[in-house]
Amino acid sequence: MHDGYSEGAKVVALYKNNWYHGEVKGMSSSKEYSVLYDDNYQLPVPRDSVIFVETIDTEVHVGATVFANFDKGKICYPGTIRGINQDGTYAVSYDDGDDEEDVARQHIHVVTQNNTVNCAL
Repeated sequence: MHDGYSEGAKVVALYKNNWYHGEVKGMSSSKEYSVLYDDNYQLPVPRDSVIFVETIDTEVHVGATVFANFDKGKICYPGTIRGINQDGTYAVSYDDGDDEEDVARQHIHVVTQNNTVNCAL
């Protein structure tokens, strides 16, 4: 959880058991952020269901905890980097048991110790 928020901050937020990209539009209560998802749907989201995205390029390594866009889709899924391919893509093992062999860097968001994700946007 992030200590504070800034309007317009990029996030990955939970909606109906899936993680989607969006941005903070404000606080809807002391325990919820108002999140505008990339599909223009806005709703209150509990603070513990919002992970802030930092737009810095973090090195991705085998074993890193990540959120990745499965099959280049809009939904982010938690997982772990299983390997780095010669072409610069990554092998990801998702927490739900799925695997993907060729995920591009722009679809990977590395989770940091302060519960933010770093990505190259």
